[in-house]
Amino acid sequence: MLPDPLSLQLFAAVSMTTVGLPPSEGREMASGGEGRLLSVDYEVFGKVQGVFFRKHTQKEAKRLGLVGWVRNTERGTVEGRLQGAEQPVRAMQAWLRAKGSPRSRIDKAEFSNQRPADRRDYPDFQVVK
Repeated sequence: MLPDPLSLQLFAAVSMTTVGLPPSEGREMASGGEGRLLSVDYEVFGKVQGVFFRKHTQKEAKRLGLVGWVRNTERGTVEGRLQGAEQPVRAMQAWLRAKGSPRSRIDKAEFSNQRPADRRDYPDFQVVK
């Protein structure tokens, strides 16, 4: 028989408190440690194809612990979806707006369909061809 979720949260809270973390952080850790999950779609405009933009986007998203996907469009842009904890999603949005791959030139990045997510819809971050 598996323990109920409340028992697991209490155990995690007690365990985290004993190693110096406040009980609130222990509860967060028991639920995945991510806090609020967000899902957001994006499209990046500029010189973003043929410059390893998708590869660098995947690398940065994985570094930040995000899941989702990225692909080239027929319009010459790159589009995709990000999912993860709020702070890493915000960091990735900033990266998409201003940094990108070393050889890219970003004119603008648009974000849409931002919404809370109950769970991650993807196992990792993929380049879609």
